[in-house]
Parts: sequence; C-alpha cells; structure tokens
Amino acid sequence: MFINFKTLSLLLFVFHLPLSFADSVDIENMYFTKGKYETPFKELQLLALKGDSNAQFKLGNIYHEEQFPEKNDLLSLQWYRKAGEQGHIEASYKLGKLYEFGISVDKDPEEALKWYRKSGELGNPKVIVSLINFYKDGYEPLNIQQNMEEVKKWRIKLNEVSEASELKVENERILASRVKAEQEKAELAKQRNDAINKKIKLLEYEAQQKLLAVSKKEKIKADKRRRKKENVKVAIFRELLHTGDETNCGVVIEINAKQVKISHVMSNVVNDHWVNRDQIYPAGYRCQIGVGQSKASQ
Repeated sequence: MFINFKTLSLLLFVFHLPLSFADSVDIENMYFTKGKYETPFKELQLLALKGDSNAQFKLGNIYHEEQFPEKNDLLSLQWYRKAGEQGHIEASYKLGKLYEFGISVDKDPEEALKWYRKSGELGNPKVIVSLINFYKDGYEPLNIQQNMEEVKKWRIKLNEVSEASELKVENERILASRVKAEQEKAELAKQRNDAINKKIKLLEYEAQQKLLAVSKKEKIKADKRRRKKENVKVAIFRELLHTGDETNCGVVIEINAKQVKISHVMSNVVNDHWVNRDQIYPAGYRCQIGVGQSKASQ
C-alpha cells in the first residue's frame, strides 16, 4: 500500500514518533473557514493529543469525510478508538457502525457489538432501542440470538435514560427559568436605577434653574439699589452745585434756578453752554451736549 509523505508525517505526529519535519506539516486550516468546526485544526490536534475525547471524536469525523483534503481512514479509526476508550458515547456508536458494516475496516461483528453495547451503557437511546430489537428478534449480522433477558435489561436501561433525560430537561428548564428571572430582575433594577438617575438629574436641573432665577432676581435688585444710590448721589450733587465744580461736561461757570452754565469745548461752537440743571451729572459720567442741554450716562 502506498502512503504519501504527508500522510506518513501525520501518523508520526499523532503517535509522537521522532521526526524532525513533522512539526512543519500544515493540514488544510482553510477547511475550517467553511464554518463547520469552531476550533482551528491544529488547536484541535493539540487538544486531542492532550486527551480531550471531544477533540478526538471531531478528528475522527474530519479524517473520515470524503471532502476533507487529507481523508485518512486509518487516522479516523484511531481517533474514534481513543475517544471511545475514554467513554465518548458517539465515538463508541461510530466504532460499532464501522465494524458492523466494514467501513474503512474489515467487518467484525464481535467488535461492533462490543462498541454498540458500550455506547448503550453510556446512555445512547438510539443504540439502546436497536439493541432491544436485536435481542428481541435476533440479529444475524452481529451473530445475536434472541435473548429476552437482554431485552429486559436494555428496556430498564432505556427507562433510566429516559428518566435521566426528562430530569435533565426539567433541570435545564428550571435553570433557564432562573436565568430568565435573574435577567428580568437585573433589567428591572437597571430601569429603576435609570429612573432614579433621571429624577436626580431633573431635580439637579430644577435646583440649578432656581439658583439662576434667584441669582437673576438678586442681580436685578442689586441693579435697582445701585441705580437708586446713584440717583441719590446725583440729586445731592445737583442740589449742592457751586461755581467752579467739575461736572461731566466741564467746569461750572454760573448757576441759576433751573440752569447751569458750564465751560465745554466744542468745535465751531462757543465754549460756554447753558445746560438744564436736572440734566447735569458729576464728573465721570459721559457728556453729550445738544442744543441747550447736556445728556449724560454712566
């Protein structure tokens, strides 16, 4: 039988034989880009070599498939056996089929029955049903004679598996219900926290607006007090006004009951101006002289 170089390298790699070039073997990692397996091939190999029965079973499946570029019946059988020896339920069933129908190996009824029984003992319901039928009517391909004691035994096993399956389903239902309840509880807590945070932000905003309103009112009051104070100051200034005093538009030259003459320089206009007394302001105010009047502002 001809074994190509790459297959030989793989065999040596699997059984830890010393071969310096074994590590350089690259097994079609792109096979996994099709989404069939979640674990990259090399990682799956390492897990299988460490004794992971699920990884061993997957490698058996991979090497068994026709579309796999490195299909290898010998490696497939070896990985199935490694997984089966560790109690992998599906690998045991697979080995039973291979030996019963002579797939990749010679037919071996005794070996097939051995693996079928092991898969059934591990709780594989479809295998148990088959074994019940085999022993009930006899099954020539596996050299099985009718045996009602075996039928009784496997029916008891089927009931145990069914009860265990129902219990598992119930436990999963209970667990799922608890998880859902916890998720709903967490969601309600989140909604409450969000509502509380929203209320806090609203209260903070309202408090801030109140402070701003109070601040605005206080500013208005302060402005009123300032203007009132200024008005009093101006009124006193006008009442006590004397010649020689400095006003916002110049020095006072002459005063009568209603007007004040001031000295103010304007281009093309005489320097002395009569300004209404109630429109004159202390020095420091802005001066705006019109015809016969003075206007001032802070």
